[in-house]
Order: sequence, then C-alpha cells, then structure tokens
Amino acid sequence: PLPAGCRRSVVRTLAAPHKGQPAKMADSPTVDAVLHNAVIVTIDGALRVLRDGAVAVAGDRIAAVGPSADVLAAFPCAVQTLDLGGRIVLPGLVNTHVHTSQQLARGIADDVDLMTWLHGRIWPYESHMTEEDSYASTLLCGIELIRSGVTCFAEAGGQFVSEMARAVELLGLRACLTKSTMDCGDGLPPNWSCCSTDDCIQSQKELYEKHHNTADGRIRIWFGLRQIMNATDRLLLETRDVAQKLNTGIHMHIAEIPYENQLIVRTKGIDHGTVTYLEKI
Repeated sequence: PLPAGCRRSVVRTLAAPHKGQPAKMADSPTVDAVLHNAVIVTIDGALRVLRDGAVAVAGDRIAAVGPSADVLAAFPCAVQTLDLGGRIVLPGLVNTHVHTSQQLARGIADDVDLMTWLHGRIWPYESHMTEEDSYASTLLCGIELIRSGVTCFAEAGGQFVSEMARAVELLGLRACLTKSTMDCGDGLPPNWSCCSTDDCIQSQKELYEKHHNTADGRIRIWFGLRQIMNATDRLLLETRDVAQKLNTGIHMHIAEIPYENQLIVRTKGIDHGTVTYLEKI
C-alpha cells in the first residue's frame, strides 16, 4: 500500500482502487518518467495548484499527480526523473477555432475586409489546394499548436479532411475535424459552386464513417457549415438533423461582421441577425 499521506495527495494512480478502498500500487511500480519540482496547475475539481508538485507518466497516460515527495516515493523505479526547477506544468490547451489549411496562406490576405478576404484571397487559395498541400499545411499547423501548448483543436472547415486526419494521427494531437460546406451564395470558386446540398451532406457522412473516433479515439468528425450567407435552409436543417442523429458537433462561423446580420435581417424577415434566425429554425 502507498503511505497514508501519499494516498491522500496523489490524485490519480495507475492502480484503480476497489470501490470504497484506498488506491494500492504493485511492488516497485515503474513509470516512464517523473517530472518533479514544478508548479502543477491541476485544473481539478478544487482547482488546486501544487507549488512543489510532480507528474508521473506511463506510456501515453498520466500515472499520478501530487506533491513531489509523494510521487517520487510512489515511483522509485521511474525510468527517468526530471527536475523541472520550478517550471509551470498545466494541462494542454484547447484551440476552439483552427483552419489548418490556411497555415500556408499567411501573408496573402492581410489588412482587407472579410468579404475581400474570403472571395478574393482565401477561397481562391483553398480551392486550388491539393490533398498533399492540406497534409503539409496540417502538419505545420499542428507543430505550431504543440509548440504553443495546444493538445486539442477544433478544425473550423477545410476541404481534405482525410489528409487532416492523417497529419493529426501522426502528431498525436486530439482534434474535431470538419469539412467546409457551402451550397449557394456569392463568391464561390467555380470548382466549389457545383456542390449540391446532397453532396455536402453525403460527403460528411462518409467522412464520419471513415474517421470518427479513430487514432485511439483522438479524432472526432463534426459537421461543418462555412457561414449562413453560403448555406440554404435545407443545408442548415439537414446538417442539424444528421449531427443530432450521429451525436456529433457542428462548427460554423456565425455573425462575423455587421453586414452578415444586416443581410439576414433583410432577407429572412426577422428583427435580429444570424443567431436569432438559427434559433428560429
């Protein structure tokens, strides 16, 4: 058994206790690494911050978190022990809106209004991307995310979800991946304007079947709506219905600029903008 103090302070261990009993460890438990002498921001239920804390890692799992002295005592046979010298350790960040395909487009659309940015710069660029371009862009984006402390992200919409998934699996990230869909409206490049509502829905169903819950559960497939100005009501409603049936999410740009809200008020006959209209339907 772990010493009583260790049982109280190590908040997660490799050996799960029986209900109502304290956690127990095998003799001389082994982990890959113990990171100690750190400020541990736990984000647990009590939002504890351990001023001299440690994390034990076994494979791709956290084996224990607690005061340094307790974790070091619990895992004396760690393969590697690292003194972090007071550095801060916290759970990975979550980026809730990422366009992995736009990583390679930095600098091509600076300092312009949104509609020019979309119609004149980004959509022409995205519509000419290849599958390999998407893979390379996702890799580069993912490396930057990891370097910034992000371990999970939500893709806001691109074209080659299978290539995104390939890169995410390689990098070890978690992600909610989304295909950008549009079935009407202004500004669509020629090779996008022929995409029907049926195509938009069916392609996303196929991506869900192929990639959802893959990479040991790290990859989830959500449904995507680029924006209301390029979506018919049928696409909005069927996307909602299919996502509900599959118990998955939807990623959509909403009320990005005043013009969007003004357009929806004028064309949909409501008093407010996009959010109100989506709630109505």
